[in-house]
Amino acid sequence: MSKKRKLNAMLDEQDSSAETNAAPLSSEELELIAANREKNDRGELPHYDNSDVALAKRYAKKNKGVVLFVVITIVLVIAVIAVLSVLLYGKLSNAPSKDDITVTLGDEEYTVKYKKAMLDGVLYLDIVPIAKYAGLIVSGDEHSIKISCSDGTFVRFEQGKTYAIVNDETVKLDGEASIARLDGDSEQKIECSVPFEFIDKLFSHQVEKGTVSMYASFSEKTNEVLFHKISYKDSGKPLPISFSADCFDVIIN
Repeated sequence: MSKKRKLNAMLDEQDSSAETNAAPLSSEELELIAANREKNDRGELPHYDNSDVALAKRYAKKNKGVVLFVVITIVLVIAVIAVLSVLLYGKLSNAPSKDDITVTLGDEEYTVKYKKAMLDGVLYLDIVPIAKYAGLIVSGDEHSIKISCSDGTFVRFEQGKTYAIVNDETVKLDGEASIARLDGDSEQKIECSVPFEFIDKLFSHQVEKGTVSMYASFSEKTNEVLFHKISYKDSGKPLPISFSADCFDVIIN
């Protein structure tokens, strides 16, 4: 039998028994195959890639609909997470600060503890140093504090009351007035804490059209409160302050 016929017979035998007999080729069989290779014949079967990546690619080709659905779902989940992250970041960045409150009165600055200043969401400040900065007269005791202007107008706060007396008019507060007598190094000090919104309205009363006597601002992000006097442009002197109940919610005449 010629070598070629012998090779063909051997290959036929290998094909018929491939499913039942997986034994490797002998040296003689390998030599016969090598001797009868054509010029461009690689002489061996292509390598079968059984890696996870190859399996995934083959699965994707057979199940394109499933793969497309999974990809769209992943993209939507990522988009939702991104939107929620942006909204959460915006909410946190705009959330009020819980640092201590910094109050600036012209060139002076002092700090109030956050827990003391913020009560039930309302900012309370001691009106006594603010009134003195504005050049007003402060009198009274731990039961009642009176702040008077040079023209005789006044505001009076009473301990624990939810109103103030403005020129004999009862005006609603956004919370309770808290008056305390503190022991200082050399003298006793009276402190009268009232809601900031009331203080802001009180000192922003217009004494002349288009002008205010003192300006107050509060930043919830930095917890900074700024007070400064409004002055005439020609003389540089602060405008006079005059209290009135006209710009308040009058409860009782």
